[in-house]
Amino acid sequence: MSREVDGKLRAYPDTVVGTDSHTTMVNGLGVLGWGVGGIEAEA
Repeated sequence: MSREVDGKLRAYPDTVVGTDSHTTMVNGLGVLGWGVGGIEAEA
């Protein structure tokens, strides 16, 4: 997520929650990720 402030483009962190059961890809595009079990993801 980004927006222009005072003529400068600024990036702001955002949150995405996914329920993929495969191993989480860490540091893809500079993101932090961790895996959880399928049952925990559904709760």
